[in-house]
Amino acid sequence: MQREELVSIIMPNYNKAKFIAESIESVIKQTYSNWELIIVDDISTDNSLEIIQSFSKVSTKISFHIRKSKKKGGSACRNIGIDKTKGEYIVFLDSDDLLETFCLQQRINIIKQYNELDFAVFPIGTFYKKIGDSTSYWIPPKSNHLKKFLAHELPWHTSSVIWRKRFIEKLKGFNENFIRLQDVELHTKALLENNCSYKVFRALKSDAYYRIDLNRIIDNPKIFLQKWIIGTNQYLEFFTNKLISSQKYKLTKYLKGSIISMLNQLLYQNRINHISKSELMSAIEELIQSDGSKLLLNNFHKKILILYCQLYQKKFYLIKGFNFTFKYFFIRL
Repeated sequence: MQREELVSIIMPNYNKAKFIAESIESVIKQTYSNWELIIVDDISTDNSLEIIQSFSKVSTKISFHIRKSKKKGGSACRNIGIDKTKGEYIVFLDSDDLLETFCLQQRINIIKQYNELDFAVFPIGTFYKKIGDSTSYWIPPKSNHLKKFLAHELPWHTSSVIWRKRFIEKLKGFNENFIRLQDVELHTKALLENNCSYKVFRALKSDAYYRIDLNRIIDNPKIFLQKWIIGTNQYLEFFTNKLISSQKYKLTKYLKGSIISMLNQLLYQNRINHISKSELMSAIEELIQSDGSKLLLNNFHKKILILYCQLYQKKFYLIKGFNFTFKYFFIRL
């Protein structure tokens, strides 16, 4: 009988008591039996720990750990989980998302067929309260994956991937210094790795589901956006320098798409009155003048961005394809 390789599922958690039981149960119901679930709590203040402990007491496959490192956040928790894994393969699952019962079986069957792969990517669905109440799917495109990550047109989600542990260790896991875009950083870094081997299986059935939580509340939109600007700057600066040092300078233009995506977020937050006009202008200035943006933008680019903001505020975003078309041409300026 052929040996079943151990698959390690890593689940970071912070105050997801409302959802985590359902997420854990989706792992327990897997048709593939050789798995371990490693849950790392980011010092939750709700009753998450009681729920996690109730599961770990009845299954030796489930273990939980509380973050003790100084660094807070999902990336620190995932890295702790990576260090605790015993499996040859790793899947990341957020504590409010779900796996289909056949997820691990489908993924392990595929990656075992392709021994050269460092990771494999699968389609996943979305849901609001239960699987089936959303028709939106995250289906990886056929190509240009690195360019899409650089331009913040994210082709897949963290839970879309099954990794070989040795490759994750080669990448040194998630960069805990990134204040935002940590998962984008990991996937971009993976695609830039020399001799990286991966494959997307876009024609297969979705085997995981990302929760769209309409009730998610941002306690302080200003602090949230400030962190996002800092995270975007970190991403731009890190990967501009990395692309230049690896003699892939022509790819740096795609990073301008990440600037547009951040700009759109700022404009939207102003439109829904989460930030004022003066706060918007201050944030735009901070974004454009950040060290990462300075590596990519000249004075002409900056003037074009200001024009874009003006057009957006005149409701040009209502014109179908306006944002996409502008982003496409701005990248190529």
